[in-house]
Amino acid sequence: MPGVDSHWVQQYTKFGSYENEIARGNVRNAYPVTSYGKLTTAGAATMALIRDFDGTVLNVPAGVSLNIVSTSANDTAAGSGVRTVVLEYLNGDLELSFEVITLNGLTPVATIADDIRWVEGLHGATFGSGGKAAGNISVTNDGTTYGRISTGQRTMHSSFYRVPAGKQLYITALYAGSSSGTAASSTLIELATTQINGLDQQETGLFYTGAGIALQDSSTTLSLNMPLPVSAGNIVGFVATTNKGATMTAGFTGWVE
Repeated sequence: MPGVDSHWVQQYTKFGSYENEIARGNVRNAYPVTSYGKLTTAGAATMALIRDFDGTVLNVPAGVSLNIVSTSANDTAAGSGVRTVVLEYLNGDLELSFEVITLNGLTPVATIADDIRWVEGLHGATFGSGGKAAGNISVTNDGTTYGRISTGQRTMHSSFYRVPAGKQLYITALYAGSSSGTAASSTLIELATTQINGLDQQETGLFYTGAGIALQDSSTTLSLNMPLPVSAGNIVGFVATTNKGATMTAGFTGWVE
């Protein structure tokens, strides 16, 4: 009938899986989600957030404007590094939003948005001859860093994800790895969320850990028989505790609906 959205009815096959139909774009208002975090420590660390920039505190922006700045003058409008970036963020209503920012090297550039409550991602959009970040490109406010593209990279790597308003995240698989070469570091990587059994810490950034795995120069994946739900506004990611320096990765796959 004219004016009726029958996308789901037309495309869904009863012998296909719900997850596959989401990946094909056939489930209205649902989409796949992945996270990938990377952390390198010079020595021992306790409950360090697995993301591009250092820290053990999960800071949550409270509806603010952010500044984008590089440690290299080559990350600028006519430079050899990153020239423009796309900031993927949640606005004051926790709705997914985007802004394109032209970099100005060592000089911070303020976002037009002044109600940012989470940085979901930061991606290089246009590049000079170097084709990657010449310096560390950070998203900051009042001395606090909320995101970063590291030197030599094109995108931010963070295991942490905040669920947009009116949505629910379903995690279907987790993965983690730790590598330290001859150091033979012992590493504990744990899933961290701002919700547990009805408690909600999404605005404070305090988190609860679970689903931990101990690794020593190895990696592992875990597929879940039942998806793990994370409710709207809450944050989920991974933290690491290691007795020596190591490079650690962790993330998840799933969908939002």
